Amino acid sequence: MVTFKQIQNIDGLFDMLNGCVGAVFLTSSDGVKIDIRNNPLIRELITNACQKSGVEKLDLEVENDRDMPLITDYLIGRVAKLSR
Repeated sequence: MVTFKQIQNIDGLFDMLNGCVGAVFLTSSDGVKIDIRNNPLIRELITNACQKSGVEKLDLEVENDRDMPLITDYLIGRVAKLSR
């Protein structure tokens, strides 16, 4: 499980997630898991819901461990931008 916090650039987040090899799951409140990679409906819903304030917190389950370097690089890049 990976937790993303304070995401302002939602398009950048989804662009990175779409590059993942394995599924990236968002779990609904009733336990249904949805692979959000290359899923325009989920992208649009999250983008519209968080348009003004961004995403406060997003817990995602990453299926393939080979995707973790991509996600880690994304998170490190965000931290570097915030500290400037």
